[in-house]
Amino acid sequence: MAIQKLNSDEIYAILYLLAIKLPFKSDYAKMISALHYLYFNN
Repeated sequence: MAIQKLNSDEIYAILYLLAIKLPFKSDYAKMISALHYLYFNN
């Protein structure tokens, strides 16, 4: 699964929308950390 490079505004908009719809769980936090790592450390 290829991950398209998004700009920061798009990433945070998506994360914000997810945060509204999903309860905050440790797995969700791990997903956010993983996404942040993928987008900002490559």
